[in-house]
Amino acid sequence: IAGVAAPAAGAAFAVGDFTKAANRFCGFAARWNGKSWSLMHVPAPPRTGKNAAYDAVAATSGRNVWVVGDYSTKTTRNVVILHWNGRSWRRQL
Repeated sequence: IAGVAAPAAGAAFAVGDFTKAANRFCGFAARWNGKSWSLMHVPAPPRTGKNAAYDAVAATSGRNVWVVGDYSTKTTRNVVILHWNGRSWRRQL
């Protein structure tokens, strides 16, 4: 886990990455509802992206959550910024 944000009592978000296969890692986001953690579906990196990692999370409420990280291609690393609006994640960059 790379980052945790808890905007209110009984609400928290965590992000990080895990190894999916040899030389491939995937970013994840999880949400705490006051009783249990659940993984959240986050947008995958573009088709050219091989690896994704989420490094930090900030939240002012359960409907305003920002995540930053990166994904890599064969030749470059690219910044990714995601926003959670309470219903879905949207890639901002």
